[in-house]
Amino acid sequence: MTAKGDCGESSLVPQTLIIPKDLSPSARIITLRHPRTSTLCRYLFCPDRGIHEFTTITAAKSSPRSLLFAASTPPKPSESPSPLTTGYVTANAALYIASRMDPLFLVLPALSPTKASSLYRSVSDHFDTLVESSPQMSFILDHQKTREMLEARLAAVCDVVHAGDEPMYRLSPVKLVQELMGKARRMVEHGLPAEIEDKFVRRALDLPVGCVGGGLDGPVDVSPEAEPAIHHEVTEEEPDLPDPPPLPSTESQTSSTSISTDASAISTPLTTPSPPPSAASSKHVELLRLQTALHFIFSQLPTALPSTLPLPDVFDPLTAHLAHLDSARKDYFAARSLTSSFTRKRALNDVEVAEERAEKKRKKDDEEKRKRAMLSSGVRQLRKVDVSGMKKMSDFFGAKPSTKKKA
Repeated sequence: MTAKGDCGESSLVPQTLIIPKDLSPSARIITLRHPRTSTLCRYLFCPDRGIHEFTTITAAKSSPRSLLFAASTPPKPSESPSPLTTGYVTANAALYIASRMDPLFLVLPALSPTKASSLYRSVSDHFDTLVESSPQMSFILDHQKTREMLEARLAAVCDVVHAGDEPMYRLSPVKLVQELMGKARRMVEHGLPAEIEDKFVRRALDLPVGCVGGGLDGPVDVSPEAEPAIHHEVTEEEPDLPDPPPLPSTESQTSSTSISTDASAISTPLTTPSPPPSAASSKHVELLRLQTALHFIFSQLPTALPSTLPLPDVFDPLTAHLAHLDSARKDYFAARSLTSSFTRKRALNDVEVAEERAEKKRKKDDEEKRKRAMLSSGVRQLRKVDVSGMKKMSDFFGAKPSTKKKA
């Protein structure tokens, strides 16, 4: 589907929209305030299929693209030709995809702490607040089915009291968090994207390869007998990096086993094979996934709400585990700095010297290139001539040798 702009006939710009099928004849594209940023955004409203928000997908600026639209059947002779029937090429390949959204997010701005949420208010008062900020919200509220749906979503996150026959609503942070937790659990059930899983889940539970017992069995031995092995391992792997990046479980297990083998050869306490950094319990992994999904949902709420929402107690074990991992990392790097500071210092100096040499060589090469570029083609050709055995031009223009007169 293509939508035209609101300007005059000469400035029509068709836009590419992907919308659901079988929309009601009363469906409209309306302008409402975004719940998070309060900026004006377009939404698709259908009394039968709910409210949809538009997600824009554009091509990268480095590879601009266009779309060609052509009618499946040629226009009839009686019809006046138009760009949409004879064919049209868009200036860019932007797609506006309508995805269904929970109307709860549109109601939350009226419940934020800046809207006197400490008082119980009627449904009409809450809806009037929304209409003041987004006048086209009245088009949604005019449909009884949609109005009842908004009231049900309002009651799901509010404490309700009855003043006579009229219910009064006030935001309940506990109910709101429970509602958002349900959304987060559904996100985890469907699976988080691979990039989010790697960045916010796996890396947060990983430990450096050299942590003994995954950083949970005790402090690292820093006795003089253990120093040679530790020097050897740190120098071979990453002598100049204080924080080695996390590795997959298989590689981490191999590196940890090699450290334990060297330690047993010199009879040091480093004899227990350390588990891979990703060997966190499934409970902690699931809790971290749930917390990541919940934080993403929090990023879509009005700015005044996340600071007032209490986190559930279910995350307390995860918080304690993450704090323990952070303490293990600090202990490991503190021990590593004591035992291998001299080795890393020399390696760092070697790197600096190599960088200085490379920089000098690069400047010298650049200078030679500039000199060659300034030479004329004739001089470059003369340089190729074999001049062995020939006198130089300067010999013919030197000072004349003095001759003594005979007496």
